[in-house]
Amino acid sequence: MGVKMVDGISSLFSGEEIQKRQQVVSLMSDWEDEIARKYKNEPDEEYWEGQDPLSYFIADGFSPGYFNQKTKVLFIERETRGMCENRDWFQQMIKNFKNTPNPNHNKNSFTRHLLYIVQGIKSEGKYKYENLEEANDYAKEIVSTNDYGFAFMNMSKYSNWTPHFNADYDFINQFLEDSNLENRNYFREEIEILSPDVIITGNLWNGYIEQKYLDLCFGKVELKKVYDMSNIVVNGKNVKILNTYHLADYSHKDKEDFYNPIMELIFK
Repeated sequence: MGVKMVDGISSLFSGEEIQKRQQVVSLMSDWEDEIARKYKNEPDEEYWEGQDPLSYFIADGFSPGYFNQKTKVLFIERETRGMCENRDWFQQMIKNFKNTPNPNHNKNSFTRHLLYIVQGIKSEGKYKYENLEEANDYAKEIVSTNDYGFAFMNMSKYSNWTPHFNADYDFINQFLEDSNLENRNYFREEIEILSPDVIITGNLWNGYIEQKYLDLCFGKVELKKVYDMSNIVVNGKNVKILNTYHLADYSHKDKEDFYNPIMELIFK
């Protein structure tokens, strides 16, 4: 059932990141096996309209340079959109950054917010928003240095192919059910491999993802409001976790609603 992901970016990793990348790829393979097992035992052709459920599975993990950062940041968002042609989020992200300025990250709220926040964290919060370069310049820089320096996960590895721009929460919850996290908590295992210092989440506690899955993935943390912050224990260390606006949110201001409050929460 399904075709396994081909690791097309393994050559970009060096040092300890080679083994960490192998661990992530192995975990994703096991996770796919769990999905395949469910739909082999409980086929649902009508729900999937004849498609293979694994064709919707988009892997994620970390980018080159992540484990060399003084402050390792992990972003956790909701889902990908229309990414079934490339079944690895980082392979697609690196391809997009290499092709800058097309797509144009200056105009794309998701990658613009991501690149600004990553640069701010690399500076330990010392960069003022006014002194940041354009997002396209950062995309070119991290490609040339091979120092992307962040980790990224989605709550759901199923890519949303609906024509509207809203998150498909039914599909997100379906993925979390299909993952059978009560039996093996793949989500927590991925966080443990990544071992971040800070986790930035994209407004996940908005009432649409079932609470039992949030508890399985993060433990009993309450992040009901944007900019709520708490701690979770990962590999025996306390990790800051903060709830912010989704990176793709274009209705809030880059400086006042994203960059400044996030730097303030992490470093002050």
